[in-house]
Amino acid sequence: MREPLVNPRNASDAASAHNEASASEKPHRLQLVFSADAYRRLNDAKHLSGASSQAQTVRDAIRVFAWFLQQRRDGFEIALLRDDKVEKVVELIL
Repeated sequence: MREPLVNPRNASDAASAHNEASASEKPHRLQLVFSADAYRRLNDAKHLSGASSQAQTVRDAIRVFAWFLQQRRDGFEIALLRDDKVEKVVELIL
């Protein structure tokens, strides 16, 4: 039986940003430069995920990426399943 992934968006954007930092720590502001293709993919991911902002999309992506790296470090493989059958093992080459 598959274990469901936890929804990384369990709070509003503003609350989520503040929850990620401790009460005594201010959130950090970053300025990112995206190519046209990367910007399009960011917006596509925002719409597909239902995120309320591009910032939330980036935060969610960081959470998923960190989870993926932790699983790989712990010796797990990530697989795509269809009808409980492994269709493909996902390999992330960095």
